[in-house]
Amino acid sequence: DMLLAYLVGFEVACSVGDAISPAYFDDLGWHPTGPLGALGAAAAAARLLGLDVEQTAMAISLGASQSSGLRQNFGTMTKPFHAGHACKSGITAAKLVRGGFTAGTDALEGRFGFMRAFSGGNDYDPEKAAASLGERCFMIESGIEIKKYPCCGSAHLALDATTALQQQEILEAANIERIEVRVDFDPPRSLIHSRPKEGLEGKFSMQYCLAAEILDGRVGMASFTDEQVMRPKAQELIPKIEMKRHPGYEGQLSWTEANHEVEIHLKDGRVLTQRAERATTGSLRGATLEEVRTKYRDTAAIALTSENTATTLQMLDNLEDIGPVGPLADLLGG
Repeated sequence: DMLLAYLVGFEVACSVGDAISPAYFDDLGWHPTGPLGALGAAAAAARLLGLDVEQTAMAISLGASQSSGLRQNFGTMTKPFHAGHACKSGITAAKLVRGGFTAGTDALEGRFGFMRAFSGGNDYDPEKAAASLGERCFMIESGIEIKKYPCCGSAHLALDATTALQQQEILEAANIERIEVRVDFDPPRSLIHSRPKEGLEGKFSMQYCLAAEILDGRVGMASFTDEQVMRPKAQELIPKIEMKRHPGYEGQLSWTEANHEVEIHLKDGRVLTQRAERATTGSLRGATLEEVRTKYRDTAAIALTSENTATTLQMLDNLEDIGPVGPLADLLGG
């Protein structure tokens, strides 16, 4: 039931997201996890609670009225709050409707509804969203891209490229003259902190992410503390890293961020170049399953014992067979 509800929420969020203007992200500044996440969470919760068609429509509408999330808050505690708030909003909406609370049934497509509001009034298509449901399966078409690194996804391809260069040659910060990162979007997009001073800002800094990879040989949870960001070696390397759009592509829309290229200029005159491309097919993209497990262990270690980390990982690996998920939730609660 839980996995089916997750799939329902995933498809609702993706169908709406596919039918609204790309401007909601690039130009208008919305963080999709917040607005679309609330719709998906409402649909998933409605499924789990057994709401009928009208109640489900009202739950999604109530979720839509709670939708928010601004990219200007990236680099603070508020950014991950968007995800939690979206889940809370959807669950609250479904529970309220189950108890008799009312909402419109057309808050997505209506004249003053979600799709028009979050698209800035242009380039949205409610019929496209409705037609997608039951005809397309975004879970199959696009799969799920899981973040390999605990930082902004727009830095990941550049990190992959830098890691590949590290495997070819040990990079010493003292030997680097400058680094040019050519990306498939008009900077900065979500990487809004070119000179970070805090750990959370470092997550949204292309400059710091690459500096951490070069200095430490890996980027993990421990990379994003205030102390790590402010260490002298990182602060010395950060100004040497410049991010720019691939020449000739300035101003063009690029939702998928197909590729990044890292070019490291060494003081001895050599130039090291590496390109990394985004996988566009497969049910799991962005990281291998073992890389996902490694990231889980790294992240879970913050709140769980090593025993509970191992136990929960085993349960998650066998989610379809564990029966009630209550025990898993209890363990994840620490």
